[in-house]
Amino acid sequence: IRLSLVGSEMCIRDSPYLEGSAKVSLSNTRSSLLSSITALSGSIETAIGDGRATMAEKRDVDTRYADFNARLSAFRAAVETANKSIQDKLKSYSDNAQKAADEANNAASSAMEDANEARQSVSDLNKYVDGAFSDGIISGAEAKAIEKYLNTVSQSRKEMDATYTSLYVNPFLSGAPKSALYAAKNSLNTATANLTAAIQSAISDGKTTVTEKEIVDSKFSAFNNACASLATAIENANKAIQQKIKEELFLYLLNKLEET
Repeated sequence: IRLSLVGSEMCIRDSPYLEGSAKVSLSNTRSSLLSSITALSGSIETAIGDGRATMAEKRDVDTRYADFNARLSAFRAAVETANKSIQDKLKSYSDNAQKAADEANNAASSAMEDANEARQSVSDLNKYVDGAFSDGIISGAEAKAIEKYLNTVSQSRKEMDATYTSLYVNPFLSGAPKSALYAAKNSLNTATANLTAAIQSAISDGKTTVTEKEIVDSKFSAFNNACASLATAIENANKAIQQKIKEELFLYLLNKLEET
């Protein structure tokens, strides 16, 4: 019995994930149980040593046996508690990793949504500008409408700044994917600024030339390209974060095992 208990208990007791009161309780109940086994064995050997057992010897054996059963129950309860503690600890690592992964997914989704909204606002602007530039004349009403569209584009970009930052500062994002995300966002900022400046310059005198329209069109194309690059960078950044989280969890668990 002693060897069986020691072997099974050691597998749990030596787990790197068992800590605190559960580990102390397991050790204490084990020691207590082993003491009761020793006492019970001694009592039985004494009772049968001379080939007969007195009532007092029988009572002592019964008492030792009852004590053994009580301590065995306590030990089994401690084993269950220790095992649950280990499982909870492992689950907490997994849950924390999943939480980090979900947060990154949410940040990436928000950044992608904001990028799409910025793209849509520029698309609406592009359609209006095409119509307004078609006759080469920009009326006062058209100029005001264009400025309103530009303000919408500017607001969309500002909203995207917050979601981009949330993704960019993620502690699991580093290296090339982080650099690519930074560069893509800066390119989009530049493309937005260049597009705004080109449109404002084209409409400033109330008329537009073919050259001015060509410049504006090129800025629209540059913006769309920058927006597509940012979408790719956001996707790659999120993939890199998910992979890093998996790697960190694996290495952490591996290091814990190597500590034993």
